[in-house]
Amino acid sequence: MCIRDRYIIKQKINSLVLDEEGFSYFQHNRQIKPTPGITYGAAFVYTILKRLEENNQKYRLIRDKLERKYQDDVNFKLYEDSKPWDVASEYISSSMYSSEDITRTQLWMYRISVYFAYCVDGGLLNGLFTIVDILDNYSSLTGDTQEEIAIVINFLLYLTPKKVLFSYDQAFDKRVDEFIDKASEQFIYNDRVMRLLIQTDFIEERLPKTNPDNFAKFIIRLMMKSKNMQIQIAVCHKCIKLLEQGPDRVQADVLLKNTLPQFLQPFIELYK
Repeated sequence: MCIRDRYIIKQKINSLVLDEEGFSYFQHNRQIKPTPGITYGAAFVYTILKRLEENNQKYRLIRDKLERKYQDDVNFKLYEDSKPWDVASEYISSSMYSSEDITRTQLWMYRISVYFAYCVDGGLLNGLFTIVDILDNYSSLTGDTQEEIAIVINFLLYLTPKKVLFSYDQAFDKRVDEFIDKASEQFIYNDRVMRLLIQTDFIEERLPKTNPDNFAKFIIRLMMKSKNMQIQIAVCHKCIKLLEQGPDRVQADVLLKNTLPQFLQPFIELYK
């Protein structure tokens, strides 16, 4: 690769215009990492690991490996007392984009979300640490720690109306309600994170039990709007799983009797 081509590629990577596969290819095959993205990305993972190690010391060992592996990219001591959102906020504010330009600011925040999701989901530590670790440990966290990790999940998912800036303090169930209610609006979100949340029971368990059909409405709206085949497959598998559990499962009853549109049936048959 000539110097000119490497420079152009480096500028694109710095602007976070790649997807997860692109980041992975250039980091592991060409040793090109975004600047200052890698600094903030590693610091973001570092602050998450510090929260998780409060309940499981294996994450302390993983954090040690992260520090050794990326010691040339980030001064981790600067983030000893930082919360994950502090790191994300600092990176967002480092942009040249004006906060008054909603479209460009939204795009920049979304790119950071996608890159951070890559960093968290094995991009920096391979199979040692992924988003599934966060989801598996979420219920065992308490107080401020759980609240901080909830913000992490919200930011990585980035479920937000297209013309509205991401708000870190909006509760997860409120985001879902907004997604269901504003059927005419376009939303943006991270396909990869959405798929992981559907495959687990995370979304379903986060929604209030007072409105038991919200999850069914959510996944059906997702199926109607998403063009991502992996999300469509995940939704169909979730529907099949709920229906197989029978009427004892509230969501299964809702899907079966009230909310499941006929157009979903061919998809379910296709992906069985």
